[in-house]
Amino acid sequence: MKTKSDRMTRLLKLFDEKTYNHTGKNHYAERALFHLLEKWKDRLPPLNHYFHKAFRQVDVTDDGNTDMAIWCLLNQSKLFWECLTIVRKRKQQ
Repeated sequence: MKTKSDRMTRLLKLFDEKTYNHTGKNHYAERALFHLLEKWKDRLPPLNHYFHKAFRQVDVTDDGNTDMAIWCLLNQSKLFWECLTIVRKRKQQ
């Protein structure tokens, strides 16, 4: 049985791989998001419809400024959402 942490680990690994040598328009924002998520991975909300919203509604990291930074970076990220879609599809298989 897959756990939340298994999915998060796979998501962060995939996101790291996709952003490591990425040279697109949002390269630095994508990498900043990866590093913030990696730092706070033990505190992140479940990978469901609430994930993004949680950073605006509760103190995920116990620091409102960090939560706001993650929320803003999630808004700008295309690669994160692509990676999340891949991880969710694998979950269904």
